[in-house]
Amino acid sequence: MDRKIQLIAADLDGTLMNEHKEISDRNWKAIEQAAKKGVKTVLATGRTLAVIPQNIAEHPLLRYGVCSNGAAVIELKTGKIIYHNSLSKEKVMEILKSLKGRDIHIDVFADGQAYTRHREEGLLVGYGVPEWMRKLVIESRTQVEDFENFVINKAGQVERLNIFYKTKEEKEWLKEFLSQDKELAVVSSLFMNLEISSVYANKGNGLRWLAGHLGISMEQVMALGDSDNDITMLRMAGLGVAMENAAQEIKEAADEVTSSNEEDGVAQAIERWVLGW
Repeated sequence: MDRKIQLIAADLDGTLMNEHKEISDRNWKAIEQAAKKGVKTVLATGRTLAVIPQNIAEHPLLRYGVCSNGAAVIELKTGKIIYHNSLSKEKVMEILKSLKGRDIHIDVFADGQAYTRHREEGLLVGYGVPEWMRKLVIESRTQVEDFENFVINKAGQVERLNIFYKTKEEKEWLKEFLSQDKELAVVSSLFMNLEISSVYANKGNGLRWLAGHLGISMEQVMALGDSDNDITMLRMAGLGVAMENAAQEIKEAADEVTSSNEEDGVAQAIERWVLGW
């Protein structure tokens, strides 16, 4: 089926990357074949630039990233932010104050970088997260001693906050509490985190801005994802494709379902709906 797709937007974790946090050769080949037809591929991720693997961020086939759940659109090679939809410093400080004293880990994503409060015992110790995630956090976060002072006086445009929690009960409380603020969007991309952005910042809006910047209509966009932070772009794209490993709610928001991230589902979708193989 020829849907005249001109732009592919792919989530990273659980979508373009496999469980080893790698992009398979088949996925890369499909992206390359699409590029030969003039079809661009961009990342649409909850990660900010500093948390995207360097070999992916610097790959010549990927020029742009819709990062931090759409709060920033970044030129991956240069790190230049060409669009942002930020949280105000006042709102960030309000959130930090309201959550002070709770046994949670908070990151601030700002201007393509990731910052967190310094912990003597080490980052994410006792949080039950996979070792790959703890290693990623250690390598990508800048630890700050006076966290609140840094955020208000030194951090740039705040793209989003990221929270790790220890228990299901804590997650439920956090989500209910934060969702009461109508200025905030609260979503998740992993089973152990919550991501807080401006209610106007989401992957759908960020992708729509980038498509317009590139002179491409949303009807010509294929978006692929697996988590609830992908729903907006799956619904707004001309063709929204959910991964087989996605929850049922995500599949219902999509137009089509492809194979899982472990079975090169992104490549299969590109081959079918872009390349016509």
